[in-house]
Formats: sequence, C-alpha cells, structure tokens
Amino acid sequence: MINFNALTKPPFSPVETNTFRFFKLFPDLPKSLTKLLARITPILALIGGIINLLSLFSHPFLINPLRPLSLIISGILLLVAYKPLKLRQSLGITLLFWSSLTHGLINFVWHLSPSIVLTTALSLYFLYQIRPHYNHRQ
Repeated sequence: MINFNALTKPPFSPVETNTFRFFKLFPDLPKSLTKLLARITPILALIGGIINLLSLFSHPFLINPLRPLSLIISGILLLVAYKPLKLRQSLGITLLFWSSLTHGLINFVWHLSPSIVLTTALSLYFLYQIRPHYNHRQ
C-alpha cells in the first residue's frame, strides 16, 4: 500500500507551502463560507474521484493521450483524500492539493490553455481558504 503521508514531508511539502504562501496576497473568504466548504469537501472529493475514474471509459484518448494519466492520478488522490478529509486531517488537504496540481499541470502541458491555469489557481485558492479547518498534526 502506498504511504501518502510522504507527500507531507520534503521534498514535497515545500511545494505546497510555497504555493499556499502566494494565496496570502488575496482576500479571505467569510468564515461561514469556509466552514461550509470544509464540511462538504469530503463528499465533493469522493464524487470527483468517482467521476474522474468513470470518465476513463468515455473519453476519446486519441485527442489527448495524457488525459487518462491525469484522470487516474487525480481520481485516486481524490478517493484516498475522502477519509482524512472526513476526519479533518491535513493529509486530506495535501492530497487535494496534489490532485489539483497534477491534474492542472498535465492538462496544461497538452492544451496550453489559460483557463486551465485559472481553474487550477481557483481550486488551490479554495484549498488555502479551508486549510485552517483541518488539523495539521496527524
């Protein structure tokens, strides 16, 4: 079994820390909204993981051969994140971070679309906003 806790240690942890440091420049969302988002995030991760893995069967891979890789990595990370998110563990946020980042990077490499950068940045901003609601001690 893969130990996903390794993503919370160097060399991976500085990537997350430095990325989230960028979002300190932006205004905070209201606390009531971040509480709501933190409460529904586990279910959204579970649904997103299932949808990613199911979409493997319906996507024309000849158009984008990197798409299956993106869907598999992101889908697995989203599914694995469910339990830590449900328990309000910071590992869940870390798994969502890597899911969003890998999905965005793989798709950007193929499409070179500014909209992919924008949606990845937006998802990371929301993660930064709900991060305080999760326990940073495992």
